[in-house]
Amino acid sequence: MRFSKLIIILLPRKFSTKTHGGETSAMTDNANDFQMKGAAPSPRRTQTQLQSRAEAIVNPASGLANDYLNLFNEIVMLIEQLPPGCSMTLAWGALLHDVGKPPTFRRAPDRIRFDGHVEIGVAIAAEICRGFRFSNEETRQVLALVENHMRFMDAPRMKASTLKRFFRLDRFDEHLALHRMDCLAASGNLEHWEFVRERFSSMPEEAVRPQPLITGRELIAAGYAPGAGFREMLRAAEDAQLEGTVTTAEEALQLLRERFLS
Repeated sequence: MRFSKLIIILLPRKFSTKTHGGETSAMTDNANDFQMKGAAPSPRRTQTQLQSRAEAIVNPASGLANDYLNLFNEIVMLIEQLPPGCSMTLAWGALLHDVGKPPTFRRAPDRIRFDGHVEIGVAIAAEICRGFRFSNEETRQVLALVENHMRFMDAPRMKASTLKRFFRLDRFDEHLALHRMDCLAASGNLEHWEFVRERFSSMPEEAVRPQPLITGRELIAAGYAPGAGFREMLRAAEDAQLEGTVTTAEEALQLLRERFLS
């Protein structure tokens, strides 16, 4: 079954509820209209076509989608971009990445907000994955796509250690693919995607996952008693290594001596 058909089945039932303003959602009507037209959306939409379609549902005064009901249109536009033969985890991640928006929708004085939609979305997606009896590995990847899809906008401000840990996510190419489709289905702005893609493609694996400078053995040898604090200490040493502020085991131990009492 095409995922554009699957979304017709899932979303109207999920979203045809009352909005915060008390008005019944017209999303079901949008879905039925799409189905009646027998649309067979091509996954090969060009960026220009997608951006043109996005502009048609965006309020020019605010630069935001006109209202909550256009969430359905944006999701369909994203699903249409899925390449033939893509992984099921990418397809489900695309379908569910914003599933937390309807229950968190609110009209703030400045704009529409979906505060906490990522956390709520992860919980809803986990329930859906259990319902479809996905494997543990499949579920982890789908939930990771939902949980991390908003992090791209923070990437230019991330510390080097944070960015490198971001790159360690399993199947990071799927995170890149989802964010690109998400951008093209909304604003069309690929600035953050391009930043992350360039950094990711140019960073060697040994810079993302370097051999640790120290381990618990070195901490014990340095006089530290084994315990729960080891995790925090090793994390601090790895952060400094990823940031490039320490390059040897001796420098890492000196850093820990300055921060932690033995």
